Amino acid sequence: MDKRIIFLIIIFWVGSLSFFLYRKFYFKPEGISYEIRPRDAVLRTGDSISYKDQTRGANRWKWDFGDGEFSSDQNGQHLYLVPGKFTVSLTVYGSFGVQRDNKTVINVLAGSTPTVSASAPSIMGPTDLQTGQSASFNASVNAASYDWKVEGDATAHPQKGATVNYSFSKPGVKTLVLTMHNPDNVVRKSVTVIAAAPAAVQAKPVVVAPPVQHQAAVPHPHPKPVTNTPAKSTGLPDIGEGVEYHKK
Repeated sequence: MDKRIIFLIIIFWVGSLSFFLYRKFYFKPEGISYEIRPRDAVLRTGDSISYKDQTRGANRWKWDFGDGEFSSDQNGQHLYLVPGKFTVSLTVYGSFGVQRDNKTVINVLAGSTPTVSASAPSIMGPTDLQTGQSASFNASVNAASYDWKVEGDATAHPQKGATVNYSFSKPGVKTLVLTMHNPDNVVRKSVTVIAAAPAAVQAKPVVVAPPVQHQAAVPHPHPKPVTNTPAKSTGLPDIGEGVEYHKK
């Protein structure tokens, strides 16, 4: 057999043995890293918990919620329908092998005051708006954070929070996109925006002229009739204007 082949076989076996001894005696896995919310809280029947695993290198999961229900999802929600004290355990599988943790205890009391809705997440709010009209929109479920954006309107800025307000200046179909984290969900809602009816033009008030007050006419005095007084006779005949007889 070729010496080079023998040398490669020896290197392979030595490397495999070293890796096995390292994993057996020296390698310390980082441990399970996961999140359950709400944690260390008293719930009531109808409440939910959200769970999320962040273990590095994990590729399979087994959640045991203590009430007879299981899940193989990395993240999700679980609804408790009966009261009691339940221990949540998580088993993860990966390149590190198998790790398990069962330190979370969930105390569920009888009653009905849900903190997380069991229904599918959605956006609550109007589906029709007029341009310039402001409306409120809110998430139907609880989450750790909320990110909003609007598709179809570049002027609508992203917002955060469980409840937001939007108004649109141009008509058309706008799509509200809500991204929730812990639990992770993405929901959409279409809103139809129609042009608002133009405001009625107010007619200019008609200025009515005040009534003309007619004053009674003042009667003009009638001219007195001219009376011709006969001239006193001089005893001479009148032969024409400007001609007179003179007595001598």
